[in-house]
Amino acid sequence: MLIFFKQTIFCLFGSLVIFCINTSGQSHLETKKWENIPFVTRSTGELHLDVFRPSDSKKRPAVLCLHGGFWAKGSKKFMIPLAEGLVEKGYVAVCSNYRLTDVAPAPAQLHDVFSAIRFLRENASDYGIDPEKIGVTGSSAGGYLAVMAATFDGGDPLARPNAAVGMGAQTDLTSPHIQNSTVLNWSKFMGGFYHQVSQNYISQSPINHLSPDDPPIAIICGEYDKPSTRANSFRHQAFRLGVPTSLSEIAGAPHGLLKAAEHRQIAIEALDDFFEVYLGKEKYGTIKLDIKIDLPEKSPEPFSNNWTRLGGSYNGCEGAQWVRFPGGLNVPAQIELVYAAHHDGLLFRWNEKRGLRLWVESTPEISTLRAMEAGKDGFYAVAQTTRQLVSLSSQGEINEVLADRIGDQRINRPNDLRVNPSDGSVWITDPNFLFRLRKLENQELPGQYVLRYDQITEQLTAPIKSLQLPNGIAFDRGGKTIFIGDSRQRKLFRFAVNSDGKLMSDTPELVASFPKGLDGVSLDPKDNLWVAGNEGVSIILQSGKPIAQLRLPERATSIDFMVDDNGDFHWVAVTTNKFAYVAKFQF
Repeated sequence: MLIFFKQTIFCLFGSLVIFCINTSGQSHLETKKWENIPFVTRSTGELHLDVFRPSDSKKRPAVLCLHGGFWAKGSKKFMIPLAEGLVEKGYVAVCSNYRLTDVAPAPAQLHDVFSAIRFLRENASDYGIDPEKIGVTGSSAGGYLAVMAATFDGGDPLARPNAAVGMGAQTDLTSPHIQNSTVLNWSKFMGGFYHQVSQNYISQSPINHLSPDDPPIAIICGEYDKPSTRANSFRHQAFRLGVPTSLSEIAGAPHGLLKAAEHRQIAIEALDDFFEVYLGKEKYGTIKLDIKIDLPEKSPEPFSNNWTRLGGSYNGCEGAQWVRFPGGLNVPAQIELVYAAHHDGLLFRWNEKRGLRLWVESTPEISTLRAMEAGKDGFYAVAQTTRQLVSLSSQGEINEVLADRIGDQRINRPNDLRVNPSDGSVWITDPNFLFRLRKLENQELPGQYVLRYDQITEQLTAPIKSLQLPNGIAFDRGGKTIFIGDSRQRKLFRFAVNSDGKLMSDTPELVASFPKGLDGVSLDPKDNLWVAGNEGVSIILQSGKPIAQLRLPERATSIDFMVDDNGDFHWVAVTTNKFAYVAKFQF
């Protein structure tokens, strides 16, 4: 499950690696507050809000917090614990009331949210708010209002937020479970049930108001909430329109994810993770790292570079791969980074000139695409959902299914993939962990193997059966050694490969242990091993001797390297469970 983690200051002492990030975050900030401020007067009376902020004079981003309660109950006081957490992160936090359905149906509540945002902009100097950095969030009914405020254009630019996060929010009020609902609160809010006033449900659905001009919108939901709160269709449409969007699913959380302190704290970290990017806090955007790497045998000059974090937060980023896309008429060939957000079913492309863009909004057949390598007619890819090795065209379309079984036995859940540079054979790790996690259909293979697809014979075999949970995989440049991570043993092993592309022995040779776990594996241009895991990226010699540690805010999942067309610079890409990071530097 995707859980957000907090960006920290990186300072790794010693001679190996030094990472430093300037941060504006503070802890245990003293709070200044204003209570029961009237921000608008309706026929039913005044509406009020509370403002909480660090007790300094710095101009700060603000976040408007909207309570839940099915629009029929609740109050701004229920958002105070969330507001206090946001103040600790360095925001001005605002808790606001809105009219409930006992006095007014939709869209009165949205108009109240707009009035609150306008009030904050017009009075920003009184509360130390940056008027260009106002976000909105809410839970349940409040989450819906936050997303609606970001998508519905009421014609007043002062009333629109700069970013929004919906928690447990409905983004499509025409979904089947809402259409068939007999819960009276829906009728009170919309002026009738769906079969009576369907047009109201259509017009009040955020998904029907998405446009390229909308601000960034994130979705947070609990693991045990209704599937509709993941807002899959909404997020996919947002991305197609170029609206930054993301999903965070909090493990073990119900619909009311703010009630339990542990879930609320994760939600606060998630909000900070998103708002610090899109409300312009100083820590994020392009992550600036001063790096020094001393290699024991080959010591380059210290270098500095800017690491750029790509896109919004997505669910399960994997399979970083630099690929040369073919050119066409008046279109030069392009080297681009490809990676997947496999739980979201999305495949991305990035280069320095064009930035990040959606390449494939995956069909169910390739919704969990994990890793890619250049193939004869495009690319090879593994698809976990359908348990297949496939070839993709340069447009990201499936050309054919290359293999899905050994004999009459289906493979498990193919995970990582590499092509042996010596003979072109395709090697795949095939763990079964998803059987355990998701209680899927019975496993057919008697073990968890490393598989080899021979392009000439078109046969799939299992040359390595000696590992417990094979995961990351990489070849050296000559294809004479294959490195494979075992996630259960938390160890990296090597195997020698013959000139015919087959193993000399199935007996693994230990390279190094990783007590905190490991995932993807890659070799840099100097043949050092980069190993992704819970601690970021470990850089080691092939002897297993540590060189450096690249610490990241999230769990690292894959790494890949590329030399630019001029041969002057190297690019490195690292995916984490939420993002991709890229950097250009000289070794």
